[in-house]
Order: sequence, then C-alpha cells, then structure tokens
Amino acid sequence: MNGVDQHGIKPPCAFPHRFAVLTWFEHDSGMADPWSLFREAIPRVGVLVDADLIMAEYWHNRSTGILFRGFEETLVAEVAWAGLMHSSNEALNGQTFPSCIRFVTDGHVTLIAKTELWSMVGGPIPYHDSVTVSFFSAIPMNTEIHSIFTEAAAILDILVGETTEAEQDGGGQRR
Repeated sequence: MNGVDQHGIKPPCAFPHRFAVLTWFEHDSGMADPWSLFREAIPRVGVLVDADLIMAEYWHNRSTGILFRGFEETLVAEVAWAGLMHSSNEALNGQTFPSCIRFVTDGHVTLIAKTELWSMVGGPIPYHDSVTVSFFSAIPMNTEIHSIFTEAAAILDILVGETTEAEQDGGGQRR
C-alpha cells in the first residue's frame, strides 16, 4: 500500500512518505506474525538506507481518562534487530512482533516502520486480519521497499498480491 489513507497509521513528523506491507501468515492452523518475511527483508531495507543500526521497539498502549479518552504509549523494550535474528523462525513465532523498527544512520533515524496488528481486531478493507507494517521515510522509497519485499517473498515462496482498495487521504497514491 503506497501512501496514507484514512485507516492506516499516520506518518510521524518529518517522515511523510508511507509504504505499507500487509501480511497474512498461517501457522499451526492460526495466524502468525510475519517473522520469516521480515527476517529476509529488514537487512536489505537497512542496506537501502545505509543503516548502521536497526532497533526493534516494543510499546505498550493503554487508554487514559474517563470523560476524555486518550491513549498513552510507554516504551517497554528495545532490542537490536540482529539480536532478535539469533532465534529460529519457529521460536520467533512465539514472540511478540515489534511495535516499531527504527533504522539509524550516523546517529540519526532515517526510516521508521510501525506495526498495526489488525490480525488481533479485524479492521477495515484491505487491512482486516493482517499484520500491517508501515514504513515512513523523508523521501519516497515505495518502489525500492516494494522490490525488497517482493524479492524476499519470492525467495521464501510466499505469494504476493497488490491491493488498491483503501480510500486515500490528501493525495496519497494507491498500490
């Protein structure tokens, strides 16, 4: 999914360009997080942005307030992506997928990937029942990220489809 729409997560400040990867993985007769695909693709995305550090973040969200509802996010843990990859795909399938993946180059964040677990709550078309990871960048990288994930999926013999069903906000393009 290329661009921002009314349902997906909104871009962080200074990273207005979004490319989202929507995944549906079955494992042991249930849904699974896309560890195998991301194990293959994330290092390649790191090379794309010349990252010298890739960090997985785990956040806890909780609602606040009684009359005026809000949400509070708390960073629970940060783990180097390389450290996570010491586990097998089977072991990773038992772990929580990261809330965010940060790509850092020379001490500066160059790319942010945020996870939405629509697989836990359903959700609107085309996101329903997916694990959606949105990559946010300062410059458009949709073609490059699309190529990386398509090649990674081919290596793993994972079926790739395109979606054009989301309504767009503010001039975003559909893919």
